[in-house]
Amino acid sequence: MIHQNENLINSPLISVVMSVYNSATYLEEAVQSILNQDFTDFEFIIINDGSTDESEEILKQYAKIDNRIKLFSQNNQGLPKSLNRGIQLARGKYIARMDADDISLPDRFSKQVAFLDKHPEIAVCGTWIKTISDEKSHINQYPVNHVDICCWLLFGIGLAHPSIILKRELFQAKRLSYNLSYSYCQDYELWVRASNNCAFANIPEVLLLYRIHPQQMGKSYSYTLRLSEIIKVWRSLFQKLKIEPTSEELKTHEEIWQFKLEYTKEFIAKTERWFDKLRKANRKTRVYEEPNFTKYLGDRWFIICEPAKQLGFWLAWKCWRSPILKISLNPEQRQQFIQECVDFGIENSKDQLDNMTRYRAIKKFLFKLLQRLE
Repeated sequence: MIHQNENLINSPLISVVMSVYNSATYLEEAVQSILNQDFTDFEFIIINDGSTDESEEILKQYAKIDNRIKLFSQNNQGLPKSLNRGIQLARGKYIARMDADDISLPDRFSKQVAFLDKHPEIAVCGTWIKTISDEKSHINQYPVNHVDICCWLLFGIGLAHPSIILKRELFQAKRLSYNLSYSYCQDYELWVRASNNCAFANIPEVLLLYRIHPQQMGKSYSYTLRLSEIIKVWRSLFQKLKIEPTSEELKTHEEIWQFKLEYTKEFIAKTERWFDKLRKANRKTRVYEEPNFTKYLGDRWFIICEPAKQLGFWLAWKCWRSPILKISLNPEQRQQFIQECVDFGIENSKDQLDNMTRYRAIKKFLFKLLQRLE
């Protein structure tokens, strides 16, 4: 039975845009998850970007049974160009993104539309996502408000691309589109550019299942090219802060982004120096709102410090002096962490102490010292 939607006589409220390239393995699940939405006033624009597998046949079958699907086939032109074409074809007030290997939960659209109707100042709305793969799944909890999302953009994406829904007229008015020179990071580059003109938000709820699989990157995937695109975006952000990172600082930024963390004095010290440089630059340029930006840096630094408590007294001293941890952690959390570092320091020095009495005396002395320094 063909699904007839009376709302399509006029423009639908949502235009769903999805690009497909050799995605037959997971395509039916992705398409069905959109057709099963409890919010039904949408058109489903699918760009078949030169697929050579069974994708086109699968899509043609779905287009026959649901007239909300608008299928367009073309020679392979890449994701940015395909998405731009889909957006140009869109008629809805809102444009929703979808990837051909993910799954949208049934109430995704209804909750995002309700959110945007309630918050007319928001132009782009994403959601939390849950990864699905052969390995253990996890939930990506993105920041909720625009200020914090912008802080996240300094190191990476604060919006899950296939989860977003955006206001079409606003994007058209600002002449925003995907940059064709970015093959891998077109969404990252777009959000950084759009952040100056559009307000972002994330709904703190999992509304999309994000699939991770071996074919995800494609045969032509190049980590080197992807990294070069990301660095281009970083440099545009550093220019706003009016800083020029050294090669070592850029490498440190990359390691933090990739979570290639080392729990050593050298790594902790160099990340502290880099975060301090970013914080001081922002105090002059006021690119990011405070105290949100300092808290974000503190949160990132604490992720590095927390597993390194075995560094003992040295880390306790670093954390006591750190201006970013004073913002990131509340006084009780900070004192507790410093105390744990001191415990490790005393334990590491235990064999060098004359007896347990001296051990306890030093511990008591250090606690009193830290309390006075506070």
